[in-house]
Amino acid sequence: MDIRVRKYDTGFWIFKDVAYSLQIQTAAAVYDTVTGARLSIATRNDEIEIDDQQAEAIDQGQEVMVDDLAEAWGIWARN
Repeated sequence: MDIRVRKYDTGFWIFKDVAYSLQIQTAAAVYDTVTGARLSIATRNDEIEIDDQQAEAIDQGQEVMVDDLAEAWGIWARN
């Protein structure tokens, strides 16, 4: 699992602004317990826009609830 906060510029010239997103990459594998052979692997990459307060809290190591992320992972878990 890899979680990162990405900072990027938006807009142009005097209308520039800074935006933040949360990038999550997760991998899961299924193994045969007898042979040890990998039967399946699944990866998921998500990028969700967050505000500057959430980005700062995540950088400081605090736990932050991101509603869009919870919704996206709930859909993935049902599939």
